[in-house]
Amino acid sequence: MPQRWIAGLMLILVINTLGLGQDLPIDVPKRLPPTASGGPERAAELMPNPANWKATPKAAVLAPIAPTTSVPATLPYTPLVASPYATDCKTECCVACGPYGMYWVRAEYLFWNVRGAQSPPLISGSPAGTSVNQAGVLGTPGSTVLFGGDDINSGFQSGFQVRAGEWWDPCHIIGFEAGGFMLGGQSQNAVAGSTTGAIVSRPFINAQTGQNDAQLVSFPGVLNGFVSVNAETPRIYGFDAVLRARLCCVNDPGCDPCSPNQCGTKCNDPRSGGYTRLDFLAGYRHFYYSDQLSIREDLQPQGGLFAPGTQITVLDQFRAINRFNGVSLGFDLEYARGSWFIDGQIRANIGENRRTVNINGQTIVQVPGQPPAVSVGGLLAQSSNIGAYESTSMVVIPEGSLRVGYNLTKSCRLFAGYNLIIWPKVARSAEQIDPVVNRTQIPQNGTAAQGSLRPAFFGNTSTLWIQGVTLGLEYRF
Repeated sequence: MPQRWIAGLMLILVINTLGLGQDLPIDVPKRLPPTASGGPERAAELMPNPANWKATPKAAVLAPIAPTTSVPATLPYTPLVASPYATDCKTECCVACGPYGMYWVRAEYLFWNVRGAQSPPLISGSPAGTSVNQAGVLGTPGSTVLFGGDDINSGFQSGFQVRAGEWWDPCHIIGFEAGGFMLGGQSQNAVAGSTTGAIVSRPFINAQTGQNDAQLVSFPGVLNGFVSVNAETPRIYGFDAVLRARLCCVNDPGCDPCSPNQCGTKCNDPRSGGYTRLDFLAGYRHFYYSDQLSIREDLQPQGGLFAPGTQITVLDQFRAINRFNGVSLGFDLEYARGSWFIDGQIRANIGENRRTVNINGQTIVQVPGQPPAVSVGGLLAQSSNIGAYESTSMVVIPEGSLRVGYNLTKSCRLFAGYNLIIWPKVARSAEQIDPVVNRTQIPQNGTAAQGSLRPAFFGNTSTLWIQGVTLGLEYRF
């Protein structure tokens, strides 16, 4: 019997819990969904209809629920992730087309070849037994060129290049980039002469006869001495600042950057998917190149017109400086698939090339017990061409580069490449040498100067080719 009472009580509790024992069921209106249209009319539709319910008298009647005045048609969109690459696609994963990152920094090691300058023969030699009149004269039996007669300072130079840039908008349409490079320079030296009987001379072309001639440096019993040549290219550098403007960009067909199901996958990771992007470049470009060449003779005459112990020093110095300033216009095309990318760039740098050439020479005769006697002019630098010269011209400098690289991570890229710069109308020190010499102008010649004024300054220019390989690392963020 007690069990029946207990079971009955439990049944009553269940019925009350399920609401079956209510005297007056209430039709509670559903909550308006966020996407439904609002207003009193819609609220009225969702209110209870008394005709559908059996009324039970009550002491008090529940007041009707007040209709909603307004419900926004669409809730404001709030991205789940605040992305700096979001565009107006109204999705939290929309990214800009092209390589990852709003900013980038790049560092490169350069191994570039610089084409040398053409130099006339500067040092010559002859075998033992050659007469004084033919010593070192090119074209005579046994004579050889010991230095010069071809390109000098030609070869590879090490250097570095750094670049940095940023996009000015999240869609990567307009950006700015700047950078510069510098090569370490190189030098080429030669020394010839002897006190033990070697025959060494400095060759030139005689202005009076038009034939090969030479000035002695070392000849047994006549002259002991050495001649040294130093050709140096101390500085080659350049820098630029350009604007980048996107002309077109196509993402990988499998990547829809505005599709929510792409969030955090290939659309945001350059190691997946790919793209093809073409940019237009416009800005400022500067190049600097300088080189110098010096020739020095240290002579000790053996008898003749000079007192014992006399020392003669002959100096010829040539230096050239080139500065380019102009507008840089070009295109940059980058293609990426998976973790690999290839980037090619071409430019036309249009502007003013300013050239400065300095030529100096002197002869110093030191007689024991007397002050040194200094005369203007050496051998290839004399009063007829000594001076400072300057000229300008408009030039177009083509420039190109090609890089192939791999995305180590989302932000870090390793690459190798090739660069080419073709700089026309460059003044180079070795090419300012006039090999034609009027012997009567040579200091200590003992005769009055007469005839043509040679050597002369002609302002020769040539095209400077700079090309080579690069190895670099780029960080994007």
